[in-house]
Amino acid sequence: MAPRKRHTTRDSGTAKALNPKPARVAKKTAAAAPLRRSARVADQPPKDGLLNLRKTPEHLVAIAKRNSVASPLLRLPPELRNKIWRFAIGGEYIEMPVTQRLLNEPKRKDRTAEKLAVFRIPSVSRQVYAETATMPYSANTFCLSANINMMLKNWPVFLIPAYRNAIVSIALRYIDFIMLRDLQDSHGKEGKLLPTHLPKLQTIEIDAVDAMDLAWGLEYLEHGMLEVPQDECEALVIARLKENYGEHLQIVVLDLFWLKG
Repeated sequence: MAPRKRHTTRDSGTAKALNPKPARVAKKTAAAAPLRRSARVADQPPKDGLLNLRKTPEHLVAIAKRNSVASPLLRLPPELRNKIWRFAIGGEYIEMPVTQRLLNEPKRKDRTAEKLAVFRIPSVSRQVYAETATMPYSANTFCLSANINMMLKNWPVFLIPAYRNAIVSIALRYIDFIMLRDLQDSHGKEGKLLPTHLPKLQTIEIDAVDAMDLAWGLEYLEHGMLEVPQDECEALVIARLKENYGEHLQIVVLDLFWLKG
């Protein structure tokens, strides 16, 4: 038996596209096509993970217009609003979880980013979101445990690209062998995770006591001794952090003991 031909059906839209009608109708179709394409583009979410604000839903148009003219805050000049946002949102030290298990620990829940009020401000309105969506990440310092490599590998679970790309300042806490190993091998692949996952990073803060422990640990691993003078510990750690994570970084050694609760 000869093979049957597969019978295909065309919907009306496909038929019209394949069999255009006279020019009068074709002109309307051609004019509508760019509108449909622009509508599809407007509906697509941005690749950085932020909300798509290019098109305001019809039921929110009236609210958005009213906010822009009636809100005393939103009527202020943009540069003044920006100062207010930074005062309200910035200047905090924020603990980020390493894994989902740590995120769910009761003692940590109230200290994670999801519980902090500064992360709620962008949800006030569409205009506020447009102006402050990434500010909680760019205007604050994020506290990382010494095992920053594990944390950075897990951050994509917690943070969208736009948030990771906005972070400019981190504070390192707790020195462990993993960090010593990574800093000892300045050409190791693990150390390169930091500039990869936080491309806009500018500042690394490290506790003074941790810096001393780190310097002694490096000296022991490399030379089998613990004889780094205290006044040289800071310089050694700063040099090694820059070598491993980026010469452009500002390394600040200060007292962060109060962050270790």
